[in-house]
Amino acid sequence: MSTIDICICTYRRTSLEDTLRSIARQSGMQADLRVIIADNDGSPSARSLVEQIAIGFPFHITYCHAPSKNISIARNACLSASTARFIVFIDDDLIAAPTWISSLEKARSQTGADAIFGPVQAIYPESAPHWLQQTKPHSIKPSFNNGVLKTGYSCNVMIKGGLAREHAFDQRFGVSGGEDTDYFYRIWKKGAHYAFAQDATVIERIAPTRLTIKWLFKRSFRSGQTYARLVKDQHSFSYALISAMIKAVYCFGTAVLMSPWPSKSRLSTIRGALHLGVMLSLIGVRDLKIYK
Repeated sequence: MSTIDICICTYRRTSLEDTLRSIARQSGMQADLRVIIADNDGSPSARSLVEQIAIGFPFHITYCHAPSKNISIARNACLSASTARFIVFIDDDLIAAPTWISSLEKARSQTGADAIFGPVQAIYPESAPHWLQQTKPHSIKPSFNNGVLKTGYSCNVMIKGGLAREHAFDQRFGVSGGEDTDYFYRIWKKGAHYAFAQDATVIERIAPTRLTIKWLFKRSFRSGQTYARLVKDQHSFSYALISAMIKAVYCFGTAVLMSPWPSKSRLSTIRGALHLGVMLSLIGVRDLKIYK
């Protein structure tokens, strides 16, 4: 039987307990599970919670103190602590479905892919604006480029352990985010193959602070700044810049035209923020710092 290390980076989130409880309920998997938790706080603030949960927990838990406040440091600490055949990453504010691991295993077996990404399903409070509940912009799926996955994310992924440990998350992205996009793109460039497991669902209960167009605009803008690095690698500077400008103008223009339909207008605005982030990153504007 193979082994799987489930890696969780955490920073002062009590939601970690709910994430771990959902992992304890996993069923149907064909591997031995272990859990690695990397605490990214300057002080070991999550240690007591982890030690308490570890009592009676069905899988072995390893706690690592990985200060401070640089998400890449925490992710690399997980890689260093892992010895399993496969590594799975999940965020500390997500809830895994009971068949999450078994669905990732099934997709890996069927595709032979080096990494399998699963979806993040957003769950909104009843007080959330209707347009959010209707469009669910917080939900996450990998983005295919002409049918090919060239990169992904670390909130819901299974990757071959040996391959994962051959690489490291870049600490330059440790406070801006996008370290996972960069990480998986570099691995893809070296020949890795990725796939998507539709049924390997994790759930995010969206916090009230994330229910605004401002928060979504900022997240999309930051994603665009990360994506700019991929664009520069694939296209000339002039092509990438002009393309981003055209797409940004189109999206913001569409947002204005769609103003009678708020849901469509706001989605276009959010999409425009991504292309604006690409454009400004290309001309040298510094990345936003979201982990600070």
